[in-house]
Amino acid sequence: MTEIQPFAVQIPQSVLDDLSDRLACTRWPDEVAGAGWDYGSNLDYMRELCDYWQNRFDWRAQEMAINQFAHFHTEIDGIDIHFIHERGKGENPMPVMLLHGWPSSFLQMQKIFLF
Repeated sequence: MTEIQPFAVQIPQSVLDDLSDRLACTRWPDEVAGAGWDYGSNLDYMRELCDYWQNRFDWRAQEMAINQFAHFHTEIDGIDIHFIHERGKGENPMPVMLLHGWPSSFLQMQKIFLF
């Protein structure tokens, strides 16, 4: 039988510090004057986005929000599986399964439904 282990999302501070350092060291390219989004991402937008991730995004608040759910981890046929199991509430709760097939999409799905 496969062993199921509870866990919590805990991003090490060293990872967040490294991300902040790498964002601070971004070498920004030149941009064609007035190009907007015609030749790729708009430079002003990308600078604002990087500043947001580096200085204003509250990583710990997001961890707390994500960890409000019961997270579990197991391995099935050599594949690591991360899942949340929450029982329904109310008189007649309906089971719901949210599935995805891309390894990094789990937290993105949570962001859609939580935030």
